[in-house]
Amino acid sequence: MKTYSLLFIFCLFSLNNHSIGQPVWQIKTQGNRNLSDVWFNNNQHGVAVGALETILLTENGGENWQSVGSGIEINLNGVFFTNDSIGLTVGQGGKILRTINGGKNWELIISGTEELLRSVFFSDSLIAFACGNNGTIIKSTDSGILWFELKSGTSKSLLSIYFLDINFGYIVGDLGIILRTENGGTSWQIQSNGSTHRIHDVFFFHEDSAITIGENRETYITGDAGNTWTLTSFVSQNDIVDFSFVDSRYGLAVGGSNTVIKTTNGGNHWINLKSPSHTLSAIHMLDKNEGWGVGAGGIILTTSDGGLSWQNQSIGTNQTLRSVTKTSNGIGFFAGNTGQIFRTINDGENWHFINSGIVEDLFSIKLLNENRIIAAGENGIIILSTDGGQSWTIKNNPSQNWLFSLNFVDDQRGYAVGSNGTVLFTNDGGELWIEQQSNIQESLLDVFFSNENIGYCVGIGGTVIKTTNSGMTWTIIQNPTVQNIRGVQFINEDTGILVGDAGLILKTIDGGLTWQEKLSGTTNRLLSISFIDENRLIVTGSSGTILYSANGGESWAQTNSNTVVPINDVSVSDSILLAVGNVGTILKAEFGNTTSIVIPEGRLKYNIFELSHNYPNPFNPATIIKYQIPESSFVTLKIYDVLGNEVATLVNEEEPAGNYEVEFNGSRLTSGVYIYQLRAGDYTNTKKMILLR
Repeated sequence: MKTYSLLFIFCLFSLNNHSIGQPVWQIKTQGNRNLSDVWFNNNQHGVAVGALETILLTENGGENWQSVGSGIEINLNGVFFTNDSIGLTVGQGGKILRTINGGKNWELIISGTEELLRSVFFSDSLIAFACGNNGTIIKSTDSGILWFELKSGTSKSLLSIYFLDINFGYIVGDLGIILRTENGGTSWQIQSNGSTHRIHDVFFFHEDSAITIGENRETYITGDAGNTWTLTSFVSQNDIVDFSFVDSRYGLAVGGSNTVIKTTNGGNHWINLKSPSHTLSAIHMLDKNEGWGVGAGGIILTTSDGGLSWQNQSIGTNQTLRSVTKTSNGIGFFAGNTGQIFRTINDGENWHFINSGIVEDLFSIKLLNENRIIAAGENGIIILSTDGGQSWTIKNNPSQNWLFSLNFVDDQRGYAVGSNGTVLFTNDGGELWIEQQSNIQESLLDVFFSNENIGYCVGIGGTVIKTTNSGMTWTIIQNPTVQNIRGVQFINEDTGILVGDAGLILKTIDGGLTWQEKLSGTTNRLLSISFIDENRLIVTGSSGTILYSANGGESWAQTNSNTVVPINDVSVSDSILLAVGNVGTILKAEFGNTTSIVIPEGRLKYNIFELSHNYPNPFNPATIIKYQIPESSFVTLKIYDVLGNEVATLVNEEEPAGNYEVEFNGSRLTSGVYIYQLRAGDYTNTKKMILLR
């Protein structure tokens, strides 16, 4: 078992201090927590749950998802609804949350246990069961209000539960454990399918017939009430972690490496389906065609053709976001790593994933009008949409150099700049691009035109070049810095600001002939600048830096962004500011002409590497190891004996910033002292734990 906690939505307010018209920043999203389970009552109403009390609700078939919760930060593992109103979700520390209004609000219920709960199930409208670590089984007979514990006869962790009716039920879990009851959980019969591998899920076809899936790609079926189990034919090379049957014959299952498989004969044989874009950890099929799957990083996929194809309904991303653009009518786009593009139609309150058709990182995106959007990035990729982002076509880049910034004078004439002094020009809205001669080799990181003729490009080593004839010729401008310049913007032909490394801010009032350095108050790298009006400016940068000026850039004050990740870009339109950054961070602010300043009282989470002591310690046979990382890193978590021999690898993958916990099961080891070691980037930490058998 592994759970994740990533920074997510919080908007906190507190009145402090005073300044002129400083915007109020709210974190709309900052990364997506992993989702562990999903449930749909019908094709409109669904709930997904996951790490750190993530509860997402949709009432329109997943077109829009909203984050709801009880304010109790626990990892949630399972969700089940008995009707359109009443539902339960279970998780860490024996916590149970209950809703009576379809998931809009949730109440904490006392379960009577502190064990981690992994699965929940209603056998009818009143009777509910939940199971979890150390053989825990609890039951409710009043729709989940009051709970009492049942004797399972095992101390093994129980992972999944399924009831055919109020009497007949199965529970499965670690080391091949199978429990069967015929009397509503009063007593449990321990069964075995002959395997010692973990069993992830179980499903009843009728009283005597059931199917299980587990580790090592094992699928077993029984036709005699569990007295014997038969290993079925399996096509997947990856472990299957969840399945969903709609009748006694038809079901879909999901697993590692984007695996989706289907059976039409009750699990006797399986066929591979086309892999979706992401690996799913849970699936819920409403019928043979319509279903939903959820997974790591908040991924939500839906199918309407029985798993042959999948559409992304995720509300955010863990990828680095590089650029944001919006118009005055609420429409906006942001783009980032791996070709990800998202769209909003309500000034950033909700965002929807758009398939760009590429995997290259995108560094800049511009919204030319409601239909025409253009983006550019890695390997010189240029993509264009003429239908509001529904479809994208790749356009030719005559230079093939990477492109870091786009700027358009109008919806037809625009410029792109990039590595090796690249400057490209288009006069047909991005259909065709012509390379201009910059006469330099330094990479250009940003471009801005104050009118159709006058433009500036900035870049590595303090590079500034200027044109007064729409780019036909470019002239190098001398300036008082050798720092990398990463952002440029002018409010008119004469007045402009440059920002860059080591807190650099330069201002000109004579069209770049001379520059004055302004005190920024920070040594952080500054990445983006935007004029709100001729007096007010916003600058963003590394370590969550947001600077604000109310006097045309003469002096600057730092605003609390409530995050420590780099803020890579900011866009201004009407009274709305949108900013984007690493780990899927999206910030929003509204500003006006008031004299009050509102600074959010934020929580800076995951700002250090940390490895916690395992709990419990000593342990038998399982314990939980927690750690946190402040930035995306390649993480390994390994177990060693006292002689330095490696006995287990728990984690060996790239992970985004977040708070994690991993369960280590030592049931196959002898008693003694063991070492667990975390490596994340340049960080290493080691701790001891004791296994007592």
